[in-house]
Amino acid sequence: MRRKRPLILLGIIVVILAIFIVKTANVYPFLFQLLFNQGINLKQTSDNRINILLLGIGGGSHDGPNLTDTIIFASLDQKNDKVTLVSIPEIYGCRI
Repeated sequence: MRRKRPLILLGIIVVILAIFIVKTANVYPFLFQLLFNQGINLKQTSDNRINILLLGIGGGSHDGPNLTDTIIFASLDQKNDKVTLVSIPEIYGCRI
């Protein structure tokens, strides 16, 4: 019984991972292509960096569920294999 337990756990993990990949492909086709298709050419800076702005929404049933509440700037340094993440906080009470 002890030998079967790790195999059952591994099988469950594989099934969950497969479901995640299928859901990602159906719901977020660009994200799926970005993660799994190496043929996408992103614009790079002169120092061999790729800059990405990640935006997230709050969702849910509160006021403004589709407003951006998470802003993260990511810079991928391919030359040194490093990633820089900068979280930009929301500005509360700002009148425009």
